[in-house]
Amino acid sequence: MEPNQFEQQLHKSQLQTWERLMYVAQGSAVAIVFHAADPLRDAVLLFTLLYTTLSGFYLLWTISSQQPQLSGSRRKVAFGHLLASWLTAFGIYSYSQLPPLGLVFLAYTVLLLVLYWRTGRKLSRSAEIFP
Repeated sequence: MEPNQFEQQLHKSQLQTWERLMYVAQGSAVAIVFHAADPLRDAVLLFTLLYTTLSGFYLLWTISSQQPQLSGSRRKVAFGHLLASWLTAFGIYSYSQLPPLGLVFLAYTVLLLVLYWRTGRKLSRSAEIFP
């Protein structure tokens, strides 16, 4: 097995692990949105928000995400994590309903939409240059 092929297989197996964790994070974020009263809510909110946000941005901006074979699926997993992060932020905002927090939530929404649009354009251009 060639080193490059072995590295691709390793990245693919790591991506499958990240994908499983994404589903866990999305389930946790949905539970946060629909469940308001919990004694450990603040700790769960903080952990879920930090994990989903950091892992989503990590998957978007790592060096291995530039590989054309994995970039499309890696982008989907990264934005799955960021969607869970957005749901968690929405849950926090819906519980508190503070106007300044609404501005932060709106800014985060715009940031995610711009990132989604820019990474989609970058992937489509790279596919045209290197068919």
